[in-house]
Amino acid sequence: DAFEYGTEWLKTKHDKVHYISMGYDPDLYYYEEMEKKYDVCFVGGHYGSREHLLGLVSKHFSLYAPTWEEVPTFSDSLRHAACSAKCYLDIPPIDDNMLGQRFFEGYACKVPMVSQDRPCIQPYVENGITLYNLENLEESLVEAINEAMKIEAPVERCLTGDSLEAKMDWVEKVDLRWNYSC
Repeated sequence: DAFEYGTEWLKTKHDKVHYISMGYDPDLYYYEEMEKKYDVCFVGGHYGSREHLLGLVSKHFSLYAPTWEEVPTFSDSLRHAACSAKCYLDIPPIDDNMLGQRFFEGYACKVPMVSQDRPCIQPYVENGITLYNLENLEESLVEAINEAMKIEAPVERCLTGDSLEAKMDWVEKVDLRWNYSC
């Protein structure tokens, strides 16, 4: 399942269901030395709470926020966008405790990151990620971005296990093939 919230339903249909978070393609997502034209980069849809959050960011910082239609995420475009800013903003795709695809791609680009504080992000915080929270959104967001911009790129990160290949190797190892009779 691509999103963690779907696994609970799938578990009611089959006993061999595990959530495997998304990953990144190491041939596309890596650090590239580039001029830092922007303070903040965000790539993704501009809908719902994301639109409000991007408005707050643009009040205080130079923001590069192309939509995924403008920057296809399955090409070099996302890496170029992420590496052209002082930090990369991760906004979860839904209001839930999950890491989306853009998180792993930004993480693999080894740029300083800003993300929403939630339990799933905790294992990654030591690796050049600063956090904002929803309780005092504007204040914590500005503070997190200022802190992230102080971090020098590339951020050394252990990417073992975060690539798509590593995740698929794990699937093969634990034999998660479906029994299609269910």
